[in-house]
Amino acid sequence: MKSLILILIFLTLISCSSSRPHTKAEKYWLAAMIAGQVADAATTQYGLHRGLKEANPLYGKDPNMGVVIGVKVAYVGLAYGLGQLIPEGRKTFYIIGCIPGWGAAGWNLYQIEKRK
Repeated sequence: MKSLILILIFLTLISCSSSRPHTKAEKYWLAAMIAGQVADAATTQYGLHRGLKEANPLYGKDPNMGVVIGVKVAYVGLAYGLGQLIPEGRKTFYIIGCIPGWGAAGWNLYQIEKRK
């Protein structure tokens, strides 16, 4: 809980630091990155409830949903924070940020289907 509060404070402080608002494309990529992280969290929990084991050492062997969400919030917060600090790289940060979420969600679904 303390980590979540610190992340929220960090996001609040940096939200005013950018000299320009998000472009339409940046907003879409930010949404895609967040959706990828949500998809990863959902498929992770789905797989764990069906007997699969967690392979990501950040989560531990049997993470609860709070741990998974905390890692996801930190990840999105880091990408967002970098985008606020370096606005010219914002779209790139968000595009790169999509890869782990959507990639892990796809891998999770593959493992779930393979186990059936």
